[in-house]
Amino acid sequence: MQRRCSRGSTAASRCGRSESMAARSPRVTRRSSWRVPRVRSFRVNGWRSISSSLSGVATLTRRFVEAVAGTRAKILDTRKTTPGLRVLEKAAVLAGGGHNHRMGLYDMVMVKDNHLLAEHRLPELRDAIRRVRESHPTIRIELEADSLAQVRGFLELEGIEVILLDNMPPAEMAEAVRLGAGRVKFEASGGVTLTSVAGIAATGVDFISVGALTHSAPAIDFSLELFGA
Repeated sequence: MQRRCSRGSTAASRCGRSESMAARSPRVTRRSSWRVPRVRSFRVNGWRSISSSLSGVATLTRRFVEAVAGTRAKILDTRKTTPGLRVLEKAAVLAGGGHNHRMGLYDMVMVKDNHLLAEHRLPELRDAIRRVRESHPTIRIELEADSLAQVRGFLELEGIEVILLDNMPPAEMAEAVRLGAGRVKFEASGGVTLTSVAGIAATGVDFISVGALTHSAPAIDFSLELFGA
C-alpha cells in the first residue's frame, strides 16, 4: 500500500525529501559508472604531461651538451626545479647528457654573494672553511665570485674545490681560469643561453650551470595511444 504525504506536515517534508532523493538516485548510479574511467584517464593524461615535460628537459639538455662539444665544460643543472619533481627532472638532465649539480642544500657547501661580502671577510671565511674541513672532510666547497678581485682573494684560501663565476663577461672568465689553473675548478653561471654557451665554454671553465634546463624547457608534444584496453 502506497503511503501518501499530506501537505504542511513534518512527515510530509520528510517524505518529500525521501521521494526527491529516490528520484535522484539513478543519477548518482550513472555518475559512479564513469568515475573509474575518468580516474584512469586522469592518470594516463597526467603521466603523459609529465613525460612530455621531462622529455623537454632531456632534449634541451642535449642541445646544450652538443653546443659545448669539444671543450672541457660539463653542463650542470640547478635546484630550480618543479616542486615535487626534482628527482625526475634531474634524471632527465642525466638522460640528456648533462650532470647534476646538487640535490639540495645538504650535499655541498656553497658560499654565495648574499651570504657575505667575501673580499672584506677573508679571515672569517678561512676559519669557516677550516672548521668545515675538520667536521666534513669529504664535502665539496664552492665559492661564488662576481669579480676578478674576489677570484684573486679566494685563490689565497685552502680547502676549496670550485669557484663559481657569476655573470662575468667571457674575457674575465678566461682570465680567472688562467689565474687559477691547476689549483681549483671553475663554474660559469648566470643567464646562460644556447647562443652564449659556446663562447663561455671556450674560456676554459670546467662547468656551466643552466637553470633553464629545468625551469624553462619546452614540453615535447607527443601522444599516448593504448591498444587492446
